Amino acid sequence: VDAPTATKGGANPFFEGGVIVSGWTVDLMTLHYSLAFIAFIVNTGYSVIPPVLPLELDRIGIANPCLTPIFLAFSVGASVAPTMISKHLAALGPRSVMSASLLGMATMIWCIAHALTLFQESAIVGVLTVLQLANGMFFASITTSYYSLATTLVDDSKKNSAMSWIESGVGLGYIVGPMLGSFLYDEVGFKSAYTLLAVGLAAIALINWRCLAANLVAAPLARTVVDAQYVDVESQLDDASNRTFDDEQMSREPGMVSLASDLTLLVAVSSITWVNTSWSFLEPILAKHLEQAFGLGNMQIGLVFSSSNFIYVPAVFLVQSLPQTNRHRTLTMSILMTAVCAILVGSKSLAISILGVVLIGVLPTPVWVMLLPYLQDEALKAFPSVASRRRLNDRVVGLYNSFMTLGSLVGYSLGPICGKVGFAATTKIVALLISGQAILFHFLGNANKVKCNNA
Repeated sequence: VDAPTATKGGANPFFEGGVIVSGWTVDLMTLHYSLAFIAFIVNTGYSVIPPVLPLELDRIGIANPCLTPIFLAFSVGASVAPTMISKHLAALGPRSVMSASLLGMATMIWCIAHALTLFQESAIVGVLTVLQLANGMFFASITTSYYSLATTLVDDSKKNSAMSWIESGVGLGYIVGPMLGSFLYDEVGFKSAYTLLAVGLAAIALINWRCLAANLVAAPLARTVVDAQYVDVESQLDDASNRTFDDEQMSREPGMVSLASDLTLLVAVSSITWVNTSWSFLEPILAKHLEQAFGLGNMQIGLVFSSSNFIYVPAVFLVQSLPQTNRHRTLTMSILMTAVCAILVGSKSLAISILGVVLIGVLPTPVWVMLLPYLQDEALKAFPSVASRRRLNDRVVGLYNSFMTLGSLVGYSLGPICGKVGFAATTKIVALLISGQAILFHFLGNANKVKCNNA
């Protein structure tokens, strides 16, 4: 959130210099509720599209293969945007970025609603691909902003709690979105459904702009827990009432390439790619498999898909009860268990297959909640002399978000393999790849721990 004007010299060092003004603190629960609500709204807005758009395109006679570039474009945009926006997030302010991106996402959805009637059939696929690319970029800008807030405005010990609230909003959004989209499509039609969604997102953007700043409240503290997370605030403010980062300081900060070139960080952040792949590879092929192999109907298939998200919401809060003394071991086991889930989904038994889908909503949750704070700590070890921890954290968030969305691209690419080798074999291939990631993460993480201890 954009901090209020500082009382010392009228400066706002939090967004200009990477520290939080002494004397301001954060209402954590209000912050958690706000971020969870935004995560819920934006993921609801995104998940409305997949079940509805294919039906409307099929109704007007556009072939099913044309859906591939349209949906891949969203993932491409969402992969590219975090690396660009995270570099400027501290200067722009997450609240401003979220509000502007919500308006942008609302505009893109409004354009999608009217594109099918404004353009000829031959141009519709190209237009929708461009709109989805922009939609993905706006979506990722919002998610990068709320991940940044969740890991910046709180003490290190409370980062998992903030991430749990955000992920609960994500899970609820994925539950409500498809149901809301299908309901509106049946009741008012495609154009009206998307127009209503666009208006709703625009209204939320305005509410976000006006209300989210209330999360920073005046406090008569000389030093808050948030201040302690960064540097000595008083010493920075004494000599620089309007502190900013000049070009020389910016040049000393690691960019995305520098972060990704650190092997330990690269392997660690790749974990979110493969955990996301464990679900995204199923999206294009699971429904058809359940229908052909087990004879399930549309309603039953929908319940199987929803079961993972229903169990995910309480699971993200249960993660907080896990011991925090060895996050690396917990994350390794979570990645390894995700591979087991993929194998279970490919079972010839319907009960075991459904169990695998349900467990995908439970066993990977430590990665979703704990990996980003872990990455930020590892980045600080790799770059201890960084000028601004705030900017380093934002760039780690950007890297994390890009690799997370990359998992969707990998999953959508692996899914079609099913047609050549079969569903069960595809799940085993994915499980093998995820297991390989778990092994790499385990051994490189341990090697890095030994290196740090020796230093």
